[in-house]
Amino acid sequence: MIDGATNNLTVRVTYLKMTSRPVGILPPAPDLNSEIELSRVESPSIDFYRHIYAEVGLPWLWYERTEMTDKELLKIISDDRVKIYVLYVNGEAAGFAELDSRQPPNNDLRDIHLAYFGLASRYIGRGLGTFFINSILDIAWANDIRRIWLRTCSLDHPAALSTYLKAGFVIYGRETCVIEDPRTRKIIPNVPTIK
Repeated sequence: MIDGATNNLTVRVTYLKMTSRPVGILPPAPDLNSEIELSRVESPSIDFYRHIYAEVGLPWLWYERTEMTDKELLKIISDDRVKIYVLYVNGEAAGFAELDSRQPPNNDLRDIHLAYFGLASRYIGRGLGTFFINSILDIAWANDIRRIWLRTCSLDHPAALSTYLKAGFVIYGRETCVIEDPRTRKIIPNVPTIK
């Protein structure tokens, strides 16, 4: 919700976790008459990361990494505990996910934060979301982990929360916060959100 007088956004944040590997067979990639590939990008360049982050996140007002300096961002994305995966469709980046184990809650090194996950707008609604989240979970659970967690919010795609719940996450917390609209702060372009 936007407060027109102050350009503030009221954001409802939902925290989700998964404490055991989902049971079942990983669904196949959807038949889009396309070549679909999920790859880890090791040592991504700043330009590549900023491009995929904007491609996926701008419609949902992702701004945190945008306001970082190149040096700050490089420190994160070059850390061995941060793993970045890109979903490609016919060789074009269609989405990305970031698994981060740098700052585990309770100092448990077996916690992984799904820090970012999403599809580029032109790939939404084509059946890729379920395949992508399940593939990322399969990658995460291939490690000796105790828990994978994430947060989503009311600015994200309307189906984000239900997608996470269907994948096997459970809600463990909620909060409401107020942020200044990053578009009015000129952190990101004044793009319309998708709803």
